[in-house]
Amino acid sequence: MVERGDAAPRPERSEHLELTIDSLAFGGAGVARSNGYVVFVAGAIPLGAAMKQSGAADLLAGLLQGVLGGWHEWLILLALFAVVGVVVQFMGSDSATTALFGPLAIALAAGLGHAPEAYVVTVAMAAVTSVLTPMCHHNLLIYAPGGYRFTDFFRVGAPLTALAGLIVATLAPAMWHA
Repeated sequence: MVERGDAAPRPERSEHLELTIDSLAFGGAGVARSNGYVVFVAGAIPLGAAMKQSGAADLLAGLLQGVLGGWHEWLILLALFAVVGVVVQFMGSDSATTALFGPLAIALAAGLGHAPEAYVVTVAMAAVTSVLTPMCHHNLLIYAPGGYRFTDFFRVGAPLTALAGLIVATLAPAMWHA
């Protein structure tokens, strides 16, 4: 029988967290880190800033205002969610997609007289919750190991993405209004 004082010391919570992080690190999980992906994300952030500074975001927002001007805000946010949700599937990065669409969303909201927070939240949520294909970086992590087919993502992801879009388009303007 082991006395209480003779037992090996238990690791602290911070050590558990460190072990978990170490085991989930790119090398530890058997996932190869792509330097091209890091460069792509790093390049998209200045591109989004350049869109804002050059006036490209305002120009695109002005064009969209002409089309969307008579629409209800809920429909505009739902359409924005859908567009960003589809684009992120091909860009492969929620961060890069948000960096590109963020300035456009802010300019669009300002032009329509709506709260920009609702538009930015819609862009960010669409970028991280759209799971239509395995081409998004977080879906690629489970695609092969889980034995999934390409169509499995759309079959399950389309209804989940649509539900997320409906929730965001409904709650965002209620939480942030001009």
